Amino acid sequence: MLISGLLICFYVYVLSLSLHPQASIEHKLFYIDQVLSYWPKTNGLNYQLGKPIDFTKKRKVVYLSRSGWSFPENTGRWTVGNLASLYLVVKDAIVSDLTLQLRCIPMLNNKHPSLESSLSVNGREIGNVVYKLSDQVAPHGTYAHEFVIPYGLIKTSELTRIDLRIKNPVSPSAIKKSKDKRILGMMVKTMTLKPVLQD
Repeated sequence: MLISGLLICFYVYVLSLSLHPQASIEHKLFYIDQVLSYWPKTNGLNYQLGKPIDFTKKRKVVYLSRSGWSFPENTGRWTVGNLASLYLVVKDAIVSDLTLQLRCIPMLNNKHPSLESSLSVNGREIGNVVYKLSDQVAPHGTYAHEFVIPYGLIKTSELTRIDLRIKNPVSPSAIKKSKDKRILGMMVKTMTLKPVLQD
């Protein structure tokens, strides 16, 4: 009975917070919308321009959506399925276009020689890339791309959603790469947002 009572109190508390105008963005995304993988704490989604987001085992990435990402590994984190998202809040003053730098390892081999992907910010596509095995400089090589985010698309202190869309993810087992049956797109190593350098 005591446990049931405590649970009821907790749920009433969570419901009251969802109706309260002062509920934080983090609270809404994690408890109400249930779209975040981790509880980031209040102000935990704040992001400083120029600071790389590290997707390796060394870091718990609080920006990640609850679906679309696999577990962290030594070299990064795989996207799973067709969509993987991040949620963050830029606190810096934004006075110009921004660039998004993405370092990743796409799922490629001779049976799956290309991977098509696109990147959107707040619902607007800002670029697409076709990763090709023929462009790989070394086995399991890391690809690096920069995308320009037009000024005004990300606003200071407002929630930003970044979507990685993978058109043709594949399981390593289906292409005889390993016994892994996860439907994988790319292993993301780092992502960085920073201002465009102006003359």
